Amino acid sequence: SPATDCHAMDESLAFVIAVMIDPDAAARPPPPITPPPGARPAPPSAAPSSSRWQIAPRLGVTAAFGELPSPAWGATLGLRLGPPSVGVELLGSFFLPQDTPVPGASGSTAQFTWAYAGAALCPTLARFPAVSLTGCAGVLGGVLTATPKTGLESAQESNNFVVLATVRARLDWHITRLVFAGIEGGGDLPFQRPQWNATSAAGTAISVFQPSVVAGEAGVAVGLVLE
Repeated sequence: SPATDCHAMDESLAFVIAVMIDPDAAARPPPPITPPPGARPAPPSAAPSSSRWQIAPRLGVTAAFGELPSPAWGATLGLRLGPPSVGVELLGSFFLPQDTPVPGASGSTAQFTWAYAGAALCPTLARFPAVSLTGCAGVLGGVLTATPKTGLESAQESNNFVVLATVRARLDWHITRLVFAGIEGGGDLPFQRPQWNATSAAGTAISVFQPSVVAGEAGVAVGLVLE
């Protein structure tokens, strides 16, 4: 070394001694940097939302307006199939029978029953940590039955098949990862509106009931989410 001080060779001497002790040291990657004590590790990135298919059965109570002579209560079953973003929903409802007085025929009544089943396409419109908003559009098919009860001839009983287009919205609260509760409301548009007429003892035709041009439903339900 041309230096006047031997300490100028300290770094070179340390390198030569290190290579003599461990010739492969230069080829290995540097050791990982250990964070100082007390340092918090970076939080893991959020997992992407699941895209796997889900099966979500639900059971609820619903009220119908315009589908029977008076507002009606019924039970609803639903089954949603598909990923969280969009799914196909199978649904059906059965409503409690109603006894309706026949206008102009004292003491005469008729009983109406209504049940339907159908399918709808249901995309998720908005999703929050514990709440989701879903919209549905589909087609329903049901049977409206009118049965004379008192004061009328039993031959006047009729069964009418009715097809409806339906549009609904549902707000679900996810109580746990598996259990949810929701509220739902929407409108139904019947393609057929069967008119049921009764015939009095004098042979006169009496108009008793015809479904509304636009009907509505609202209800609550609880269900499960299975993957």
